[in-house]
Amino acid sequence: MKMSFKPFVLLVFLTVSVSGFAQKYDQQLGARFGLMSGFTAKIVKNEAVALQGILGFRTGGVQLYGLFEKYAQIFKGSKHQWNAYFGGGMHLGYVNGYNQVRSWSESDRYHVENQFASGFVIGLDAVLGVEFHIARTPLIIFSEIKPFIELQSFNTIYPHFYDFGVGLSYQFVN
Repeated sequence: MKMSFKPFVLLVFLTVSVSGFAQKYDQQLGARFGLMSGFTAKIVKNEAVALQGILGFRTGGVQLYGLFEKYAQIFKGSKHQWNAYFGGGMHLGYVNGYNQVRSWSESDRYHVENQFASGFVIGLDAVLGVEFHIARTPLIIFSEIKPFIELQSFNTIYPHFYDFGVGLSYQFVN
């Protein structure tokens, strides 16, 4: 019985590539509260990188966020697990409400104006946060800042640098 060399190489290649997927993944579901509040879902790979999706509600509308995050443990060797994370991504959705815009005039100096915004939005996001894993539970408390810049209704660029949020997540471990 003669065995061909090509099927053997293919079998070895498939075995090696599938073993690369046998890494630790944690899934998290939670809620975020801040300027943009919503529901979060996150997949964390080997406690090093994560993909996060957020269904967010802001300015009378709804947005869908996709973020890539890099993790770093803060206190190594501690019995408490604190992680810092940073990253970026983008969002798209719809707004129908008022933006607070800081303006300057000679008479009032700096003042805040409410400008109505309604329509499609697309934007870029950054994220910087810290999370604490509550000992002996699958719960995670997090706090983050998520600045963004977006194009509203294809005619207005709206930057927002102060989207602070806090939240609670439930972690499913494989």
